[in-house]
Amino acid sequence: KDRLPRLLKVIYLMFAWGYLPRRGDQLFREDICREAVRLSEGLLAQTDGQAEGHHALHALLLFQMSRLPARINADGELVTLDAQDRSLWDGEMIFDGVQQLGAAKESDALTRYHIEAAIASIHAEAPTWEKTNWQAIARMYELLHQHTPSLAVLINWAVSFIMLGDVEQAQAKLDNAKALPGSGTYPPYHLARAKLGQLKGDIELARASYKAAKACKISKPVAEYIDQDFSEALAG
Repeated sequence: KDRLPRLLKVIYLMFAWGYLPRRGDQLFREDICREAVRLSEGLLAQTDGQAEGHHALHALLLFQMSRLPARINADGELVTLDAQDRSLWDGEMIFDGVQQLGAAKESDALTRYHIEAAIASIHAEAPTWEKTNWQAIARMYELLHQHTPSLAVLINWAVSFIMLGDVEQAQAKLDNAKALPGSGTYPPYHLARAKLGQLKGDIELARASYKAAKACKISKPVAEYIDQDFSEALAG
């Protein structure tokens, strides 16, 4: 039982690596993602979900996994969440994720998996990109930042403010992120700054940030997406 938290972390990291590799020609490794889900299911069956956060972690994996078919188009290009065809999402997997998240609420402890699964559920249950509850997502990232602060959490918190059109809060969060180790080589940091530049009408900030993102270690599909997004930003 003492090893269960470490096993959950391994499954979490395994899925994350498969979901968005930092190198290579593939946008994601579905085989690795499915194996992480399979391992989580097997562990749930053996332990009856007694590990704190296991139901929440499994919900998170299912929510993320449900979107894989819509994350790539016929040409192998990245399709971001705002442009995805939600009819391609796996509704049964989302339903199962909601059930797992419900079971997770029975836990006395609050883990990062609970909060991340809650964020993923907001995306999964939003009927359209425009109807996404960004206020709720921003609150969830604030809670996650208090619970498990990290560079990734801070950047995603900033992005939620960008989506809300709150330049001041987004700028403050990204300024804080800049001071953290690893920000300079972390593509999401630069892409968030690019989006902030677009929101502010600062094309030079956007241009420099896209260039910095391209210089990071990224997969080929992500590099191609950055080129396309940059071209569209300049055209706009």
